[in-house]
This record gives sequence, C-alpha cells and structure tokens, in this order.
Amino acid sequence: MNILIVEDDEQTHAAMMNLVRRMGFDPRGARTGVEAVDEVLRCAPHVLITDWDLGERLSGVEVAALAQHLRENCQVVFCSGNNMASLRRQASHLHNCSFIRKPSTLAQLREEFKTILHSA
Repeated sequence: MNILIVEDDEQTHAAMMNLVRRMGFDPRGARTGVEAVDEVLRCAPHVLITDWDLGERLSGVEVAALAQHLRENCQVVFCSGNNMASLRRQASHLHNCSFIRKPSTLAQLREEFKTILHSA
C-alpha cells in the first residue's frame, strides 16, 4: 500500500513517519506541497496523510485533489491545527476524508491511523 505523509513541520513529520513505520507500513514523505505533488505523480498513494497548511502556495487540499484525481479511491487524512470547519468546507469536493485535530498525542494518532490504514 502506498502511503504518503505530507507535513511541513520537521518534528511532526518525523513523528508521523516513525509512527506509521512502527505500525508495519513503509510510508513515503514530503515536506512541501511541491514535493508532495512530485510524490503523488510518481506513485499515486492509496492513503494521503497531510497537513492542510503547508506553508506555501499549495495546500494539503490541493495535494489531496490531485491524489484523488489519479487514484479515485485514495483515502485522505487531514491533520491540522487550523479551523476544522473551514478545512471541511474547502475539502467538501473530496471524498474518503478523515480529519484529525492537532495537536494530538501519538496514542491518539496511532488509534486514528490504525482504523484508517487497516480499512484502506
């Protein structure tokens, strides 16, 4: 299963990558929207775990739209500390989406990811 984790914060990115690896998966990672687009085009993910605000011109919603265009059944997990109601509105055209509020503990992320990754 192709899993792509997109997070611009270095510590959060490393923690998510390690968590998913400990769950038995081999995720790919990207730290910017541009890197994420390259990874999505290279190998369309089955699961995309992304921050909404990537700190540049491309948002996680735009990366998710591309991922679902290339792989219709791509499961998207948005992890964000920003306003979730706004995120849900911006992502309303997408399907198969989950939303996790940051900050989250590793235990909370593990439970959320466990459900999502084992159902994908």
